[in-house]
Amino acid sequence: MEVDDPFLTVYPQNLLRDGRVAEVCYLLYRGQPQAGILLHTKSYYPKQAYRLPTGGLAPGEDPVAGVVREVAEETGLEVWEEPAELRTGCIADFAGLLTYNIRHRHLDRELSFATFMFAIQAPDDMEPQVIDEIEQIAGWAWCPPDDLYRIAANLCGLKDSTPDWADWGRFRAVVHTAAARYFETRGPSGVGNCRPD
Repeated sequence: MEVDDPFLTVYPQNLLRDGRVAEVCYLLYRGQPQAGILLHTKSYYPKQAYRLPTGGLAPGEDPVAGVVREVAEETGLEVWEEPAELRTGCIADFAGLLTYNIRHRHLDRELSFATFMFAIQAPDDMEPQVIDEIEQIAGWAWCPPDDLYRIAANLCGLKDSTPDWADWGRFRAVVHTAAARYFETRGPSGVGNCRPD
């Protein structure tokens, strides 16, 4: 992927700050994926730029620990690696690893980045509540897995409405397409179930 300023060079589009080379992305759903996958927007995003939540991994941080931390900070949901109490969430599946080779024109260098995707099952009545206000989350939405393709197209369309966010939108669209394909491959009930029968 070829990119340029302000992507990767100016806050808040600098994903590589603090030595980061990877992030986690969580595909959080209540009960079953068909009920909707959690999206969010932040106060500084372009208008109507909803997307799957992600969070940077510190160098050397375990991705499972990272996704547990991010879900707690951003939604208030306590997540376990295995099924636990009905009031907690759990990691239902490791949904995939995306790796990126990014060529930055202004920096004149090639950069690597990775996204670890996890499917997280939450209780049926879970409502996200931001714990860490630094996240600047300004809104939530739930979308069916098939709508993730539309979300990816909306993010790619930022080039027309908000050109400074074009490369960010193209980059963010990739994980949405991968997540949509993940749910297609698994089918309506093939993701994993953390709840006792």
